[in-house]
Amino acid sequence: MDLLIKKFKPNVSEQTIKTYCHSINSVMNMLDVSDNKILYNSDLIIKKIHDKNLNSQKIKINSIMILINCMRTKTNLKKTEKSLKLYYDRIEEINSELNSELDKNKKNDKMKEKWLSEDDIKKVSETLLNNIPAKINTINDMNDFRDYIIWMIHLSIPTRNDLIYSKIMMKPKNMSVCDVSDENFILLDKSKKEVLYVRNVSKTSKTSSEKIFKLNPELYPFLLVYRKEIYKFNKDRLLILGDKGESITSNRFGVIFSNICKRILGRSVGTTMIRHIKASEGLDIEKIKEDAKRQGHSVSMHLQYIKHD
Repeated sequence: MDLLIKKFKPNVSEQTIKTYCHSINSVMNMLDVSDNKILYNSDLIIKKIHDKNLNSQKIKINSIMILINCMRTKTNLKKTEKSLKLYYDRIEEINSELNSELDKNKKNDKMKEKWLSEDDIKKVSETLLNNIPAKINTINDMNDFRDYIIWMIHLSIPTRNDLIYSKIMMKPKNMSVCDVSDENFILLDKSKKEVLYVRNVSKTSKTSSEKIFKLNPELYPFLLVYRKEIYKFNKDRLLILGDKGESITSNRFGVIFSNICKRILGRSVGTTMIRHIKASEGLDIEKIKEDAKRQGHSVSMHLQYIKHD
C-alpha cells in the first residue's frame, strides 16, 4: 500500500505516507476486511465512520481517496469516479460542519480546560528539573531526565512528534553526515555552546527548504549531560527512549508527553496543545512567519493553531 501511494504522490514525506496507511488500515480493521476494494463502497465507509470525530473522519476519507486514485485503471474508471464523488461530497459537508461549529481562532471548552498559563508552564518546568536524580543509575532515573528534556525542547520549538526520529550528538565538522532522509538530529556545538535541531523527517520535510533550527541555548549544558547519560542505555544515540529503554513510536511518544502534565497538574496536555499555546503567544506578523517556519507548517496552518479567549 505504501509503495502504491508513494508512486502516486512521490513528493509526500514518509511520515505522511505512514499516516495515510495507518488511517486506511484503521478503517479496514473496523470493517474486519483485508481487501482494499471495499473502499470503493463509499456509502458503507461514510456510514461506518460517521459518528467519529470530524477531523478524524476527514483524515480517513482523504487517505482513502488517495489510495483509490492510486488504484484507478481504465476498467474501473466509472466506479472510481462515482466513489470519489461521494467522498468529495462528504469532505465538503465536514468542512461546512467544522466552519459552522466554531470560530477556528477561539478556544473551545476542551482547550480552555487544558490551556496552560505561564505559572503552569513554570511549575511543570521546575518540577521536572527537581525530579532529575543527582546520579543516573537506572532507566527510571533516565526517564525522569528524558521528561525534562522533551518538555523543554517542545517549549523551545513546538514540533510535532518528530523528536522520535532524532539522534543526539556533538556537532560534526562535516554537516553532510546529518543529511539523511530518515533521521533528525539534536547537535551540540561545543565552540558556540548552542543547540541545533536538524529536521530531515517531518510532515512537511519534502516541501520545506529550511531544516536547521537553533534551540534555546540554555538547554546546552543539560543536553551535554543528557547525551552522556542516554548513551549508557542505547548505542544508537537515540534522543528518546521508552520507559523500558526501547525505541518508541509516535503514539507512544504522545502518551509519554501527555502524562507529564497529567502527573504534575492533573490534566493531560499533548504536543498539539503546546503548539497552540506557543503559537498564540504573539501576533506580530513577522514573528508568526518565523514561528510557523520553526514549527514546520505553513503560515495558514499556524494561524489555525493560534487561539484566543
